Amino acid sequence: MSSLVIDIKAIFRDFRDPHSTKPHPTEAIKTHSKKLSRDVYAKYELLRCMVFRDYDNLFTIWEEKNAEERLQLLEKVWPQMPNLHRPEAFTEGGKSIEEYIGKVPPNRYMLPYLNKQDIFQDTSLLMLIDCRSRYPPHTFAMQELAFSPPWPY
Repeated sequence: MSSLVIDIKAIFRDFRDPHSTKPHPTEAIKTHSKKLSRDVYAKYELLRCMVFRDYDNLFTIWEEKNAEERLQLLEKVWPQMPNLHRPEAFTEGGKSIEEYIGKVPPNRYMLPYLNKQDIFQDTSLLMLIDCRSRYPPHTFAMQELAFSPPWPY
């Protein structure tokens, strides 16, 4: 995954700077997006195969756990998962979203619809896994964009 990391903030900063002498970032963005796309589809294929093979076991194990055990499992797998839905909507004392985002770890905004409040319920996680394994990633692309907060670049 480290090979997929580019400094997107620096690219946009240079792009907006009228005195920048750096070339247009088109090629860097195209290269990054191709690598990222291959990675996303490879992970989709892995998820699809895993769910096809083990869905019944996954369903049984999840259903046998009580709410506290589910929450503990989620915290073990993703320790910084937000507690609430759309955490950027709950700013402190009327601060702007940009100020609030600066204080919160950025991984909370990568999947803004995943949170402890919703996902540990009986079937929420199972439905998410089932849906994501049945349909290819491009099916969710526009939905992901709609759920994602505006980034303060």
